Amino acid sequence: MFGIFKKKNKASKSEAPAPTPGASSQSIEKILIPQSAMDAPEEWRVVSAVVDYVNAMIEHGLYSVDEIPQKAMHAYHADYYLAQVNNGGHSQFIHNSGNAAEVTWRNAARGLESMGAYGHFQILAKMLAWVEANPEETAAQTGFSGGRAKELDDLDSAFYALDKTENMSQLNAAWIKSWPELQVLADERYPEALRQVASMNPKRETRLRARELARLIATLGDRMRVGLSLAAAQAENFEIVLQIGNGGYETIEGEQLMAFFVRTTRGERYGVVTETYAALYDRIPGTPIQPADPNDPDSLTKSFEAFKAGGGKPPKVGELIARVEMTEIDTAHEASNEVEGAAAIHFLLDKARLDYANATIATVSVDPSESGPVMRYLVLTEGQTNIVTANREGAILMRFNDKQKLAAHPIDDFRTFRKSVLEA
Repeated sequence: MFGIFKKKNKASKSEAPAPTPGASSQSIEKILIPQSAMDAPEEWRVVSAVVDYVNAMIEHGLYSVDEIPQKAMHAYHADYYLAQVNNGGHSQFIHNSGNAAEVTWRNAARGLESMGAYGHFQILAKMLAWVEANPEETAAQTGFSGGRAKELDDLDSAFYALDKTENMSQLNAAWIKSWPELQVLADERYPEALRQVASMNPKRETRLRARELARLIATLGDRMRVGLSLAAAQAENFEIVLQIGNGGYETIEGEQLMAFFVRTTRGERYGVVTETYAALYDRIPGTPIQPADPNDPDSLTKSFEAFKAGGGKPPKVGELIARVEMTEIDTAHEASNEVEGAAAIHFLLDKARLDYANATIATVSVDPSESGPVMRYLVLTEGQTNIVTANREGAILMRFNDKQKLAAHPIDDFRTFRKSVLEA
């Protein structure tokens, strides 16, 4: 599984590494960092610059990891290994690597070997040997108490002791500075140069479409978002869900229920989703806490103490605004798939030359008809509210305020679009 740890033939040192399966020819040749990072006395600055570069290529350029210079990926994942172990140990590193574990661990190992961090390399090798020997325990790792293996805790102790004498950040920084691929730019030129490299990806537009379509599909399949959007739309004073935040347990109608912060077009709410319903409640503001002073490290503690001393009260759940049953939520989810809701929204916004990447989508209704379900979605983009109505035959995009038609297409266009984008 992890061939990096197999013994190498001495002659292999002069051989170029085999390309990663599926690697694209649309790769980047230069690794950009700002001059200030190169000159900084702190070794972490140049490592951080490479991390920023990789993040920009992945998040904005939509390059795959195989299209980014592999030295950058090796340094990036080696630094990720260091950060994860320092924060929560090898147990956390295993858990947070998730579905990208094999690539992450392989890249980290190659980075450690290349920078000369041989002690860290051996510790990582022991972790991977443990992973292969203990698949069930591996899956149970969380980085927290009750989800940590003793063998991994022992590796943590060895890692922390080693890093005091063999500092990985220093080794990583020295290795990075030796790269011939490194292009150091004046700080004022760096942001624009980084943006240009990110935008040069010839597959970026196709991948952006695929990413946003996948996001829309997930949004219309998210029962919490769909349920709270339906509830907001059924409120006495129509509302649109803009944001769903973190949750905490609150006493609601005599029960302890998980209530999530929700922001709508009419203010702050609480949202509750159970196995049988979704409901939107008013959120009664609590006593505000004095904002922290960024120049005073103790200001947050002082603010909280002042809040308690002054009899401050947290926000609480108010009256019920609207509620929908899970049967309606499930019906909306199934109907969205049936009418190609996600593909229809994406396709129509594109045809109307509206920004689909930053649009807020809310499912507002599902109605039966003789020809099948009729779905309605509100779409907020570029400061404009639009409505999409979709059925088995096709969909239409209109401005909400004056019902001006912006685009309309048959459902076959959406099916073709979805397949071409997701299979590209």
